[in-house]
Amino acid sequence: MLNIIINTDYLKSWNGIFKLLQVVLGAICIGIIVNNYNPTLDSLREKETYFLIATSSYFIGTSIILICCLISPLTAAILPKTILERLYNIFATIMILSASLSLILDISLTNTKLNNHDFLLAASICGLINSILYIFSICISFMTKWIK
Repeated sequence: MLNIIINTDYLKSWNGIFKLLQVVLGAICIGIIVNNYNPTLDSLREKETYFLIATSSYFIGTSIILICCLISPLTAAILPKTILERLYNIFATIMILSASLSLILDISLTNTKLNNHDFLLAASICGLINSILYIFSICISFMTKWIK
């Protein structure tokens, strides 16, 4: 039988807290966008699709990293010090920040009143908060490089 021990100490660290919050905010963003996706609006369809792709991609990746760190204490100890963690967080910040900003700008510059305006704005604000969490993860990964 498979004996899996969950590393709950990881959720007590800053890395664990940020990863968990990133997964939760990513799920909220995906849920809002999928529920309010309107394929008939040509002006917003590209921005919504870009936001959905960026958010879903990093939601899946962050979920996998979180699960790996919860299952393996060794992974939780080593991963924050690797270049993979830094590059992943940098690219996640860039992609989610650009997707959120493009969606916010497109919503605010659209002349027509949208039925799902508030929901799209809420999703893009959650995306901005998520990108800030990824920036914090970048800072923590660089700080753990020097801490032994």
